This record gives sequence, structure tokens and C-alpha cells, in this order.
Amino acid sequence: MKRNVRILLATILGLITFASASMAQVQIAKQGQPRGTAGFYGKGSSIDFGNGYSGWVGEFWGASHSSQGKGLLHNAAWYCSGEWSGGKERNNPHGGFCRVTDPDGDIIYLRWQAEELRPLGSSYNKGTYLAGTGKYQGITGYYLFEVKFIADGVWSGDLVGGEYKLP
Repeated sequence: MKRNVRILLATILGLITFASASMAQVQIAKQGQPRGTAGFYGKGSSIDFGNGYSGWVGEFWGASHSSQGKGLLHNAAWYCSGEWSGGKERNNPHGGFCRVTDPDGDIIYLRWQAEELRPLGSSYNKGTYLAGTGKYQGITGYYLFEVKFIADGVWSGDLVGGEYKLP
């Protein structure tokens, strides 16, 4: 019985701590150059067009963390679309759209595009900030990701460049 009470109290304390932390609005600098890491899981469908041409269409879910431990893209949840197509000659660029949500529920909308295709399983992607809600309203700028395929739909990326501005 005492063990159950301790577990219940620990759970309640954890929920109160989480709720208190969630209620504190995260402050974001008006401009910056975020760096960090992200991980994604993708799920979709492959299409074989024949004669050596194929494609993939799907969705990605992920999370990012900034190197600074705060600010833009820190502890953010990503939900993205994606498309890839390729053929005998060369891979064609791939890309999609993303909704990035921070712990306060504020959102950044962006478009991502593979800028440079590298050896199988990696690419250099550029994301352009299109719009935002809450503290991100009016955001402009871009980010650069170096992305690598891990296994079974899992990708890892390093945020290696870019800048943003807020009004």
C-alpha cells in the first residue's frame, strides 16, 4: 500500500513539475543562427514507374534539440511530408513541407528541399521558414541540415547552418 501511495505521489509531483515548466513561455532571440541535432522516422510508399525510375511519398516525424539548450528549434516536434524521385541517370532533388511545434505550442511552417545529394543515404537539405504562430509570427530565414539514413526509416541530422529573424 505504501509503495502505491509513493508511486501516486511521485506521478502527481511529476505532472505538476511538467505543467509548471510547460506554462513558462520560452523566450526566443529576435535573430540567430541555431545549431543542433534532429532525428526523424519516415513512413511512406514506394512507386516503381518502370525502366529504372522510381519514387517515394510519405511522412516524417521527429524532434530537434539546439546545441545551446534553448531557443529556436530546441525541444521541437516535427511533422513533415516528403517526396523523392529518381532514375537511371541521377537522383532528383527531394523535399516537402514541415510543421515544427515548440513546447509552448507555437508553430513554424517551413519548406525543405535537398540542396545537394550525396552518397547513398545522405543529403544536404535547406529549409526555408515560411510562416509562424505565436512568438514565431513573421519569421524569415532558413536552416541547413546534413542528413544521414540510419536504418528502417530512421534518419539523423545535424543542423549545420542558417539564420532566422523575427520582427
